[in-house]
Amino acid sequence: MKIFIASKLTCQKQQRLNEQIYNLCIKLGFKAYLPQKELPLDTKATPKQILEANEKAVDDFDFGIVVFDQAGAGTAMELEKAYMLNRTIIGYRSKKSQQNEDIGKMLQGAWDRLPKKFKVNSIHELENILKKLKSSCVIRRTTRDKKERYTSYNSVYLVPLLLLSSLYPYLTYFFFEV
Repeated sequence: MKIFIASKLTCQKQQRLNEQIYNLCIKLGFKAYLPQKELPLDTKATPKQILEANEKAVDDFDFGIVVFDQAGAGTAMELEKAYMLNRTIIGYRSKKSQQNEDIGKMLQGAWDRLPKKFKVNSIHELENILKKLKSSCVIRRTTRDKKERYTSYNSVYLVPLLLLSSLYPYLTYFFFEV
């Protein structure tokens, strides 16, 4: 499973936090994309190349971790693209940030929109959510692009779906063969 980590890159403190999150993802068996590793700040890439590389990475991931602490325009763009692609997004925001930092109305709205179960304020909480996500995912193949995709199925929806799929032959006979 692939995870995209969206966060501010220009501050040393944020870079250390990003590294912690990246290492946690790798430790748990995820493939993680961290822009500061893929395109370091001292890269010779143009802003357009950086934008396109990050857009492609967002397209390719299954889950996203967005660090809301000191988030900027780049983080906001990656977050919105992930949201538009209907990806699972985990929001990380430290308690200090929640108490003292004004992240702006748009990012605050994005934070508020996240389900409570996908909001964390520590690396430990993030680890717990990632473990749960990993254990609740089912691999499915898409015929369109032949890539593996991981879909999280909530058992509330899965049980009726399995029941209906087992009744499918009988339902089609009843409705179409009569």
